[in-house]
Amino acid sequence: DEFAVLLPNVVEAQAQLDLVAIASAERLASAEGIARSRETLAELVALTAKHKEGYAVMVTRSTAALLAASEALPAGRREEYQDNLRRSCERGLALQGRFYAARQRWLDAVATLLDCAEQHADVIWREGDALVCDADEVLAVLQAALRAMDEASAEETLVMQQRQADIVAALQRMAGP
Repeated sequence: DEFAVLLPNVVEAQAQLDLVAIASAERLASAEGIARSRETLAELVALTAKHKEGYAVMVTRSTAALLAASEALPAGRREEYQDNLRRSCERGLALQGRFYAARQRWLDAVATLLDCAEQHADVIWREGDALVCDADEVLAVLQAALRAMDEASAEETLVMQQRQADIVAALQRMAGP
């Protein structure tokens, strides 16, 4: 299945992007570093779009296959199965929607961070591993963008943990008592 190949490639490609460096003092304190971070951001935007496309294909195909398979069940069992499938799909889609919303907030925060660093390069410099800013209003924008990135990342992590818990619970239900 093309999605089985697509998802690992997207996850692997994202891991190669070194997203931690995107907001590093080294990158934010120079035009070259900001340009590199913008390239990384563009790659992540493309990967996210690719993931959304693959996720839509996977959900559509797997749901159609499960619904088709449920037709072989006796009427009462089929309705129960389809109702459970509907609830499971709704929860999965809601969680994935939360993930994509958090991802978009992260992308937007990075863009704000990079724009601010670029527009105010005259008051930003690097001292060792620290980024120093000589303007309180610019510092406030940089700090707000970094907070937004952290909050969005935390939401992505929470969603992933919830999805993992859902998978464990489903496997435990299938295993029975």
